[in-house]
Amino acid sequence: QVDSLQTLKKNGAEFSEPTNSTEPLAKPVLTDFEMKQNVYKSITNSIDLFNTAEGSFITNIINNFETTIEYFTDINEQISLQRISDKSTNIEQYYKNNMLMIFNKSDSTINVSTVAKTSDKRLNITKQDCKYNDIRYYSPKDTIGNENCYRTDLTRTGLASLSLFSQELAYGFLKDLSQWNITREINICEREALVIEGKISGDYSEKLNVYQFKLYIDKCTGIILQFEGYNNQDKLSQYIYTKDIRIDDLRTTDKIKNMISTLSRNRKRP
Repeated sequence: QVDSLQTLKKNGAEFSEPTNSTEPLAKPVLTDFEMKQNVYKSITNSIDLFNTAEGSFITNIINNFETTIEYFTDINEQISLQRISDKSTNIEQYYKNNMLMIFNKSDSTINVSTVAKTSDKRLNITKQDCKYNDIRYYSPKDTIGNENCYRTDLTRTGLASLSLFSQELAYGFLKDLSQWNITREINICEREALVIEGKISGDYSEKLNVYQFKLYIDKCTGIILQFEGYNNQDKLSQYIYTKDIRIDDLRTTDKIKNMISTLSRNRKRP
């Protein structure tokens, strides 16, 4: 009960402890502004809210034509595998032991690089220690109205972070809370999603050719399940569409390890 009280106090809620110790605590009613803050923070800190993820999505944000991204990641184990395919690309890559290995199937080349270790506190918690949504390591600089403060992409998936840990889209589209609203809830790929609708202007708008947008945010993790950006003629210009997704599936970790082992056996380092 003390933990629940502290959690509510941390959220800025005012309440009185019930006289009957068996009576459940009333949940604080959030204002629209507080709800928007929570959504914004969940997207920019989604890596605190899940451990494993696997799935796929299509997008045209990368090359202005459709690209398919398939991903598998385990944050605690710091292993991942990603497949990227479009009309000019056919790549498999994996991350393990601070090493990123990229296999380009189009020209049969292999690229190996070492990735610097991170001190992000998220790696200090495990599934046995707590529920992910009970601990969020927000940067002290990461507050509404202040400078963007990017965290290390602990999914180690590269392009898949457009969906899994989309800090850039959040900073670009959602930082001004007055320019968007949470309009409804829907179901996408058997996940509960919040629908955000808004408008944007300025350099980021021109960069992506987007002036109005819709974001579909996984309610539990802050993962972007779907994104639609519309140009100044109200035509769809940018998109992300999740095809399938599984969060914290007990089979994902072994699946990643087996795939990495297979890739390692089939391909030799240069």
